[in-house]
Amino acid sequence: MMQLDFKHHIVLTLSIFLLFLNCDTRFEGNTRIAVEGLVVDTAGNAIEGAEISVYATRSTGSFLAPGPSGSNQFLLGRNYSDANGNFAVVSLFDNGLDIVINAGDDYSRYVYANYGSDYRPPNNSFNLENVTLNNLALVNYSITRTSGEGNSISFTLNYTDPDCSLVYIDGVLNEAESNCNSTNILTQTLNDNVSETNGSLSTIVGSTLEFVYSLNGAPEITETVSVDAANFQFNFTY
Repeated sequence: MMQLDFKHHIVLTLSIFLLFLNCDTRFEGNTRIAVEGLVVDTAGNAIEGAEISVYATRSTGSFLAPGPSGSNQFLLGRNYSDANGNFAVVSLFDNGLDIVINAGDDYSRYVYANYGSDYRPPNNSFNLENVTLNNLALVNYSITRTSGEGNSISFTLNYTDPDCSLVYIDGVLNEAESNCNSTNILTQTLNDNVSETNGSLSTIVGSTLEFVYSLNGAPEITETVSVDAANFQFNFTY
């Protein structure tokens, strides 16, 4: 197991785990676990300073450090990846844990969730091994009409969800509940009532946009575009 010798200091120590606002709350016999692994970008480069947070979801009891997802989610441990991308966090263990890895606005988010009443990780350790955070691209899209009144378009814009959430039940991956880089779909019809649309979406640098459209009810046409920059513009006129 790697040593806790990081460039970034540990934000929370184990002492905060004992500071329950409700003294009746118990977390699995005060069992400690280790969360460790390596975080890299899509090119395999180490990501330094990625935040690794361990949360528990509880219906009763409180901590002094509530989590970001609601009043019943609480922070159990946190640390940061070192210059080589390695990380290790010591945390209390509970039946419902969310391990969240976040490296800021330039990268996707990774969530490893484990739920169930009977599971204990081997050697009280969650080894996430290699975790890849995708390089994010912001796509600004614009669909405008230049052909005049009476013309319409129906379209779908398919793109890759950059985030990855893996859900385990008693240590077994639940594929139905997991969602890792799935395909998102934006669909709309433009006509005389609403003739243009624009907006933005988040996807992965190097991924593909698939634009499927039909003009005035004609057979569908498919166009594909590679997202080759962190800031990408997609324009279409009909």
